[in-house]
Amino acid sequence: MNLKQWFPIYTEICNSLSIDPASDFMASVRLSSMIGSRNFGIPEEFKDREFSIFGPALGRYEPVGRHNIIVVADSGIERFLSIYGMNPDIIVTDLDGGIPLIKKCNEEGTFLFIHAHGDNMNLIREFVPGLNSGFICTTQNFPLHNVMNYCGFTDGDRAVFISMAMKALSVTIHGFDFSSPVIKTSLDSERKMKKLKIAESLISMADREMKLAGLSGVSFFNKNIRL
Repeated sequence: MNLKQWFPIYTEICNSLSIDPASDFMASVRLSSMIGSRNFGIPEEFKDREFSIFGPALGRYEPVGRHNIIVVADSGIERFLSIYGMNPDIIVTDLDGGIPLIKKCNEEGTFLFIHAHGDNMNLIREFVPGLNSGFICTTQNFPLHNVMNYCGFTDGDRAVFISMAMKALSVTIHGFDFSSPVIKTSLDSERKMKKLKIAESLISMADREMKLAGLSGVSFFNKNIRL
């Protein structure tokens, strides 16, 4: 998906969820100013690989290819660490959960994709200044020279698009449940369900795009989940 395709989708999402695009853009500008030249490029070892992406609904150990790049959407980090006992290669986060664990993983070598939007600038101000290595900043609005837009809205579907930007050969998803949201105190269930439906739709688009490129696309380890 390119930005020409993304922005009409983003506009629909903003209208559906009463999101102010101007606030998203200002968050990107502030984050850009904050990080200066500290934005790091995508590590070469992540490119042209198979990817496994983990979400918060992970219930048990699920086997992963030994050479796969392991990506965790931030709300899934506690479950992932408790089950696998190892740090992932990448965490995709808008800092709405597991911040101490995310910071610890980054200090121990996990690469971060940190997402700015209109609702998380206080968290960005607290978290980002202490980072010294291993991160790229992202936005769902207009990209800047050091804040990227890989497309995607939730951490989970954004992780898929980021994997595609790294020329993923395949993407396998673990621990995603589009019918039973993990409710957080700051989100009502109706809004969360809307976000999950958006994520499901975007992942389906990513799957079609990968298959059109002659790749195996996006699959779910849980065979009960269908795109």
